[in-house]
Amino acid sequence: YLAVSGMYWGLTALDIMHMLTKEGVRHTPLVEGAESEAEGESAADTPFAQEDVVSFVMSCYQTVPLETGVGGGFGGAPKHDVHTLYTMSALQLLALYDSLDVLDVAEAEGGKTKRQSIIDWVCSLQLSDGSFSGDASGECDSRLTYTSLAILGILGVDMDMRRESGEGERVHIRDIVRADQVVGWLARCQSVDGGFSVSPGDESHGGQAFVTLGALSLLHSLSALPSPTLASLWLAQRQMPFVGGFNGRPSKKEDVCYSWWVGASLSLLSSWGLVDGGAVARFILRCQDTEDGGIADRPENRADAYHTMFGVAALSLIKSSGTADADTASLHVRPVSPAYCMPVHVCERLGLTWQVLDLDL
Repeated sequence: YLAVSGMYWGLTALDIMHMLTKEGVRHTPLVEGAESEAEGESAADTPFAQEDVVSFVMSCYQTVPLETGVGGGFGGAPKHDVHTLYTMSALQLLALYDSLDVLDVAEAEGGKTKRQSIIDWVCSLQLSDGSFSGDASGECDSRLTYTSLAILGILGVDMDMRRESGEGERVHIRDIVRADQVVGWLARCQSVDGGFSVSPGDESHGGQAFVTLGALSLLHSLSALPSPTLASLWLAQRQMPFVGGFNGRPSKKEDVCYSWWVGASLSLLSSWGLVDGGAVARFILRCQDTEDGGIADRPENRADAYHTMFGVAALSLIKSSGTADADTASLHVRPVSPAYCMPVHVCERLGLTWQVLDLDL
C-alpha cells in the first residue's frame, strides 16, 4: 500500500545523488562539473525508466465522486483508495520525470482534465475550520493540510498569498479555497513551547513543525507565525548531545528522519546556526549500511528507502546551510527545496516558489 510513496522516496534520493535520468537509474553518478546528463554514463536498460514509472503512477489514479461532479486522486497502489498523502507522492514522481502533462488529458470526451479533477477533489476536502482532510473520512491534521496545499502548488495554482486574486495568469489559491482561514489555522498550531502540533492545542512534534512551517512557506505566509524565534529555539533543542542527531520531541531517541523534519524547518527559518550541522551529518552517515547500502533510522538498524531519502535530503540541506564539515561539504548532492522536499531543479522547472524567513540565527 506504500508503493507510490516508496518509489518517491527511492527515486528522489537517487536524483539528489545524480543517479537518475529519464532513461532510468545510472550505474555511476553524473560526474561533478558535467554540463548535462548526456556527459554521464548511459543509463540504457536500467530500471525505473520514465515510461515505466509514469505508467505505474497513472495506474494508481482513480476518479472520486463529488457533490458538484467528479474529482480524482491517487492511491498508494493500483485499486487502492485515493488519499492526499499518496496523491502528493504520485505528483512528485511525475514532476521528477517532467511528466505532469499526462494529467492534461480529459477524463472523458469534452470533460475536464485529470489535473482539474485533482484540484477539485483537494478543494472539496477543506473543512469548516480551514484545515484539510486527506480523504472522505474527515480526518484532519497539519500533515494533511500541508499535503493538500503542496498538491495544489505542484499542479500550478498560484500559492503566493502576498498577491491578490487575479494579479497573475494562474488560478490563485484564494480563488479555490478559504486561504486566509487556513493560514490562521496553521498559525494556531504553534504551541506555547514554540513547537508545532497536529492541530491547535496538541503536543509539539518535529514532524508537525515541518508540515506547519512548510505549508505556511508555500503560502508565503510565515509572517503569520506567533513566534518564529521561539520555534527556532525549540527546533534547536531537538539535537541530542553527544549523538548529534535530532529527536522529534523531548525525551525521545534520535532518528534520521528528523534530520529532515527538523532540518528543513531550520532551513525555512534560516536557523541552522543554532545547531551543529556537521554533527547531524556525521550521525546520518553513521546510520548508513556500508555493505548493502541505504540509511537506517539509527546506527546498526536495518536500512530502508524512507530513512535513506530523508537522510540524503538532509545532507543536501546541511551542505546548503553552510554549517557542514569538510566531508559533508564535499558531497556531490543536488540542492533540495526545504518546502516541497523535491530537488530544486525540478521545482525551478515547474516555477514553484516558497518563502524562507531571514531570522539569521
